[in-house]
Amino acid sequence: MSAGATPREAVVFEARGPYALFRKNYSPLSPVSFPTPPPTAIAGMVGAVLGLSKREYLAILGESTWKVGVRLLAPVRHYRAGLNLINTKDEPYLFTPAGANPHIQIPFEFLKDPAYRIFFAHADEALMGDLERRLRDGTPVYTPCLGLANCLAELKLVGRLPRVRRAVRSGGTVELTSVVPTGAVGPRVRYQVGRRYLRYVVPARMAPDRTVTAYQEVVHDSGDPVTGAVAAIEAEVAEYEECGVDRVVFY
Repeated sequence: MSAGATPREAVVFEARGPYALFRKNYSPLSPVSFPTPPPTAIAGMVGAVLGLSKREYLAILGESTWKVGVRLLAPVRHYRAGLNLINTKDEPYLFTPAGANPHIQIPFEFLKDPAYRIFFAHADEALMGDLERRLRDGTPVYTPCLGLANCLAELKLVGRLPRVRRAVRSGGTVELTSVVPTGAVGPRVRYQVGRRYLRYVVPARMAPDRTVTAYQEVVHDSGDPVTGAVAAIEAEVAEYEECGVDRVVFY
């Protein structure tokens, strides 16, 4: 294994909360969650910290000038609950006609006690500096959330760490601590007997009009619900990046 020669940086922070819901776009009527935040959700989280509105953050961040990596820090646990919602579109709530019922109960699937380490890199140095400062000082402009607005997030800065590219000899494997985009490794994940893996497709990039422009399949260990440990993924890759103690594939 040999080291690459290009040191870069990422703002690394942890995101936790009692609940999360990163809604799958194909389940709008009975929302279910991706196990980890897609890059599009992380872009929204970063936009909230920086004070970028929902109408502008995708245009300001751009589609090709940023990269993210995600490490799962806690096992994937689900919590299902029926939420009582109020229809405020068809009937103004304060002026509901007699006998009408604007309430409806919808089953939601939340993630319970989720925790992630987020690696965010952008080409704009000023943006990276502002993000690092606001995370360090605990002064996000808008309230960050874990997907759904009801799921408040606690963000904690780990640091601004160098990204060091590492090459892997042909046919060699490495244990990756991040969620692994399968486009980087193809089918060459070394699955271990007795462990539970999750593999799914997430929206990876989104245009300013909120149209998804790229999807990415990812794979990771789901974690041990008893011990709380989340294992690394052993895979054959051409290269990866060291970022602190983590071995990350960005996407």
